[in-house]
Amino acid sequence: MLFIRNQSAENLYGWKDYEASGQRVANLLIDDENHPVFEKIMERVNSGQTWSGQFPFRKKSGQQFMAMVTKSPLYENNELIGVITVSTDIAIIEDTDKERSEEYWNEGHGQQRERKLKFGRLCPQPGIAASVSNLV
Repeated sequence: MLFIRNQSAENLYGWKDYEASGQRVANLLIDDENHPVFEKIMERVNSGQTWSGQFPFRKKSGQQFMAMVTKSPLYENNELIGVITVSTDIAIIEDTDKERSEEYWNEGHGQQRERKLKFGRLCPQPGIAASVSNLV
């Protein structure tokens, strides 16, 4: 299965493009216990439906993390030729949401200026990893 990725995907999963190219996503990123769920998701996508939700992945280092994922079928001439996947680490989103909640609370207590400066420096934009895999 071809694996076309971007720099954010390399950062998120830890695999370089040349290391992952031609590898099956399930073998690189998914623990054995999660394979049945992944297979059901792929059955849905291969039948032409989009799937979105949370899914546990494994980085090259072996570390597990939860991602927010959207998988969409890719068609060419009305034929399903692959799957487009967009994912992001939920921890980054949750950290950003926590920081924003603290910012709003502090605004109501006279600490708006200091918190906004701190928030702007501490909260990076979450990286979005994308990949396209063919069905061959």
